Amino acid sequence: MRNEEDGSVLIVCEGERENIEKLVKGIDIEQYPIKVRDISIEYSEATGEFDEFEIVREEDLTQAVYERMDTAARYMQEMNIDLGEKIDVVGENVGQNIEETRKVHEETRAFRADTVECFDRPDDKYHIVSENLKAMNRELLESRKELTRLVDHIGLLVKDHIENEERASSA
Repeated sequence: MRNEEDGSVLIVCEGERENIEKLVKGIDIEQYPIKVRDISIEYSEATGEFDEFEIVREEDLTQAVYERMDTAARYMQEMNIDLGEKIDVVGENVGQNIEETRKVHEETRAFRADTVECFDRPDDKYHIVSENLKAMNRELLESRKELTRLVDHIGLLVKDHIENEERASSA
């Protein structure tokens, strides 16, 4: 399999016609970032020279990285579908936690301004600043723990999916 300069993809394969037809159905994809517009097939006699699968990668490193990112995005989409779209739910939770973290950050900035003002007041006001700072610190730590838990969860889902794919492909 190789990407051509005109944007097409060349695939050369050998095997039983039924298996080749399955391959063609499997590559007829219209889901971001892949959009197959046309498939052209030429059959010829097998030569026996293709006994393993090889992807011919782009010599241009930047182009190769973009290709791999596209492949990774596609793989994550398929994995998300296989997992009943649980990654979408985790992503939404991460987004909510990021928003909560932003709110805490804004509150911290406001609190900092209040703190500067409080230091100009008598010392009996200092304990209020200290208590508010401790409360905000606890909230920030909880948000960080939750975000870490979600990232770990995504990692486990990815690992399980990869193991399942490897078991399926070796069977």
